[in-house]
Amino acid sequence: MKDILIWIGKCFYPKLSDFISEALTMGCMRRLPRIPKVEYGKSRCFMIYRLDKEEAKLYGVEPGSYIFGYFPIHKILYVVDGVNIDKKLKEREVEIIDIKDVDMWFMRGCGHIHVGGVYVISEEDINKIKDLVHATDLMGNIHMIEPFIPYNGGRFRGFRYIDGDEIMDKVKKIYFPDEIVKHFPFIGRRRVVKYETLMKYL
Repeated sequence: MKDILIWIGKCFYPKLSDFISEALTMGCMRRLPRIPKVEYGKSRCFMIYRLDKEEAKLYGVEPGSYIFGYFPIHKILYVVDGVNIDKKLKEREVEIIDIKDVDMWFMRGCGHIHVGGVYVISEEDINKIKDLVHATDLMGNIHMIEPFIPYNGGRFRGFRYIDGDEIMDKVKKIYFPDEIVKHFPFIGRRRVVKYETLMKYL
């Protein structure tokens, strides 16, 4: 089994809580430069974020870069524009979605979905992501860890393969979605995409 490691950028999410709120509300969906070799439901996507001094205090750590959590990879999406699909994509169990079927509820802090984009998602079904936005009793499949694991490597684009079990050996507590809201009340849950952001793409 292969796990992957990615960065969550401050340019799109000024605070870690911005990303986590989105993940709880809409599930996790991260764009990658290529299709990773993963096992659905077992492979995990671990995430790194750089905390500044002010936000680090909220989590009880020193300023720096940390692996703060992960989500199980349940599906890989490939976005098309009504064109023929390479059979190899179907053989690799990549779910194909047409850009025409993507509505504005997929709009996220990091932008909107692009044709030709490869995305890993935390939910078993693409419709679950749509349901999350409208539901008040559903939360996205993101897990936060304690303690945050310091990351001393440099920034990189895309993803890297890692041994997630080595990371989890250092973890004392895993916070599941409902626990995140209880233990980190300052994170909150954003129910809808901001209207002014949405209007930019209409």
